[in-house]
Amino acid sequence: MRLKLVPAFIFMSFILLGCNSCVETKYRPYSFDRYKGYYTKPEQAEKSLVEYITQRTVRVIVLCKVYNKDTGVLIKDTYEAGWGTGTILYSSKEFSLIQTANHVAVVKDALNGNLKRVCSGFYIERRNQDDKIIHVFKGNTKIVAKDPLSDLAVIKVFYNFNVSSRIAQDTYLGQSIRIIGFPSLRGIKAKRLSYEKGYVATRLGDAGWLKHQTRFGTAAYFGNSGGAVWNQQGEIVGTVTNLVGFSTLLGDYIPQQNCVYGPGARALQNFYNSYKDLKFLLKI
Repeated sequence: MRLKLVPAFIFMSFILLGCNSCVETKYRPYSFDRYKGYYTKPEQAEKSLVEYITQRTVRVIVLCKVYNKDTGVLIKDTYEAGWGTGTILYSSKEFSLIQTANHVAVVKDALNGNLKRVCSGFYIERRNQDDKIIHVFKGNTKIVAKDPLSDLAVIKVFYNFNVSSRIAQDTYLGQSIRIIGFPSLRGIKAKRLSYEKGYVATRLGDAGWLKHQTRFGTAAYFGNSGGAVWNQQGEIVGTVTNLVGFSTLLGDYIPQQNCVYGPGARALQNFYNSYKDLKFLLKI
């Protein structure tokens, strides 16, 4: 009886060792659990990651008008009062939800004299990896969640973008990250996609204002605000909301490298848990 089991055991060991060797050396190093299939080269995996993020990244433009406070006369017709980056979190047949920064969605800079600004909605633009516009939305929109402290906001767009995103449970120091957005570079007003790679640098604290902030070691510029920070698995681990830098004598703003701040995954979890109608976003 024992002699019959030995050959079978040896045979099964050979199969298991052989299969495990194939998976380890050929597929597993460059696979992503948010994509279909596996990749044998790192550049193939990175290209798929960038494509996945790009499909979920939009340019968010705030549309406003300016009136005379005293007379109500229209001084300036619909114009782009501000812009930033957004991320499509959820899509259904009736609507989609887009996450961005509160300071992108709510324009607060003061107007001089007796002028007042009235913002009427958003212009949402999506581009592909070749920077070609693949969709523009100028229809009905609504801010359904906002928090100045964490600097987060969610815009409801009555259109189906046919993609959704997953929010990670947490972040960890040294975690590899990616950001894609629409920064303003050398006078170009946030109209081209820009890709940056980095890491989670610091988790600042668990109380007060600090609990909403994580430092990301990557580059970002004006226009990146509101864009998601992604891990290598295609999950959202944060949002770009603050930059550190300095102004030149010519009035240009130069951001300091590797000093990008924003709410991390834990802060995102807290934000969506505080809205009963948005808790489902944490289960996608």
